[in-house]
Amino acid sequence: MRIRATTSQSGFTLAELLAALSIVAIALVAMVGALQHGLSGIETGRGESMAVFLVEDKLEELRALALVDWGNSALQPGTTTEYCRAPSACSSISAPDGFRRSTTVTAGNGATCTARCKLVTVSVFYRPVTPLGQLDRERRVDVGTMLASRT
Repeated sequence: MRIRATTSQSGFTLAELLAALSIVAIALVAMVGALQHGLSGIETGRGESMAVFLVEDKLEELRALALVDWGNSALQPGTTTEYCRAPSACSSISAPDGFRRSTTVTAGNGATCTARCKLVTVSVFYRPVTPLGQLDRERRVDVGTMLASRT
């Protein structure tokens, strides 16, 4: 009985295998970087959404006060700062730690607003957390409005 040696073997060479593995490794590193960037964007969006909610909440509170009691102390000219912590002092829902809300009320100066109106600016400051657990630079959301007396 004779056994014949075959010279044509099918399969991958070591060089082909190393090339394929290096391409897969590069693709995985790129995907991890994209995932980290996406998670950072999600966290930033979450913080901005909460900041906008806190701004709207304060503006609605001041609008309601202006309709009922124009002389209320919350509508007097000046700036107030609230530190939003859980359970929140800033709204009916609890806000995560690290939010700061500043409200500035300015009396009418005659140029853009008469004596019976007030300019209100609400700013919320926050620091989004990166996926690595580090605080990013401070961000802020500003909204301004004009309140006018109905009397």
